[in-house]
Amino acid sequence: MNDPRSTDRLLATWFESDAPTSAPEALKTDIHRATARIRPRPAWLARMRGTDMNVIEGGVGRRSPRLAPALVLLALLLIAILAAVAVVGSRPPGDRLAAVPSVAPSGAPTSSATRAPSPSPSATPTPLADATIAFDYPVLEVIAGNDAMWVSVSGEDTHELPRTIHRIDPGTTTSTVVVDSIGADDRSPVSMVQANGSIWAVANAGNQMLRFDATSGRLVGTIPLGEFPIEPAVGFGFVWSENYRDGSVTKIDATTGKVAATITIAEFRGEGPRSIAAGEKLLWAVTPRQDVLVGIDPAKNRVVKTIDLAADLHCGVAAVGGRVWVASCDPKPLQVFDEATGAPQGVFGGAPGIGVPLFAADGVAWIPTGDDVPPLSTKLIGIDLATLQTSERPVVDLGVQAGGERWITVGHGSLWYATGNNVNRLSLDVFGSS
Repeated sequence: MNDPRSTDRLLATWFESDAPTSAPEALKTDIHRATARIRPRPAWLARMRGTDMNVIEGGVGRRSPRLAPALVLLALLLIAILAAVAVVGSRPPGDRLAAVPSVAPSGAPTSSATRAPSPSPSATPTPLADATIAFDYPVLEVIAGNDAMWVSVSGEDTHELPRTIHRIDPGTTTSTVVVDSIGADDRSPVSMVQANGSIWAVANAGNQMLRFDATSGRLVGTIPLGEFPIEPAVGFGFVWSENYRDGSVTKIDATTGKVAATITIAEFRGEGPRSIAAGEKLLWAVTPRQDVLVGIDPAKNRVVKTIDLAADLHCGVAAVGGRVWVASCDPKPLQVFDEATGAPQGVFGGAPGIGVPLFAADGVAWIPTGDDVPPLSTKLIGIDLATLQTSERPVVDLGVQAGGERWITVGHGSLWYATGNNVNRLSLDVFGSS
């Protein structure tokens, strides 16, 4: 064969010189159709498919049964990683505001997602704000204190749980860090109030209240609470904690920091309260699955008034303008009662995003509302206290999506509302009252 004079070699040379350079035109279509069915694929794909002709190296002898188990193992590993990421990404972000459990249609506290407003890199005044204070991280709560406004802010490790507490001078809007490390369990949402020279913050993961000195920020004590404490309130010289999974409230002396009483609300049957509000004479409370509004006498430490509510899930209560306002967990009308007598006054609203009134002036109660369910309060509407009809006062449009109950409040002659990293101040003169 290697001898150039051999017959095989001469025939090969002759065929090579005389062979056509391409397939005859009449056969091209048939050839393309046939080769399309056996077009080579990458070896790993061909082995998974198990088609001998599709193995680019070709033939049964080239198939390696060891590749399939390795690929199956790799696929299982990828699925496990994706599942872990999904679980971490869906972990409850610490309840609303990172401190407050929202209530789902079932009435049980759940995590929202709401979630903290998204970060903003710098202070950008809203259309109506007369001052804007910027923080390094998203604002999670804004409350009014005795002589200042107080803000909890998240940290670089999370945008869902508060890490620091700041004091805002209501006149100069100067911000000062007071508590530089809250120190609660990292899993624990924290919600706060300020009274009698102290900041009182409930941490529901530890069923406790943390008491900080409002000047130095030093932790001066912890107070045991009931099961799953949520949004505290101040009234009648005491700090109150609603213990959602106990059906009780804890009453704390705002001077000594001692527990003065734990009041079980039998009407709530071991659940709630979900929301409490200090009125003129009573502490009012509601809970989702019990259709009753209760008034607690702070001197007697017991329920002294019960008011039947329309069947619903009840998420909010406020005592404003001589009325008690009860909000549904769903976009339904507010139920309104006379605070002194408990007599029903009627209903108002029902639009998505409506909250409970923040304050009243000149016979008008002002209610935050938005384009979606809370916490997206973008406007305030005035309600005539006598008629429970929309007031003739112009709607006040904040121009931004401010937060819900713990992101918007009134204090020291102004409305304060948070959006992203910013806290905005708006004079109450805008609402026709100083």
